[in-house]
Amino acid sequence: MKIISLCVVGLVLGLSIEGQ
Repeated sequence: MKIISLCVVGLVLGLSIEGQ
């Protein structure tokens, strides 16, 4: 399920950007 992986990566990146 590459779609799930992309969602997880996007979520992590989003949290990282908000963290900064």
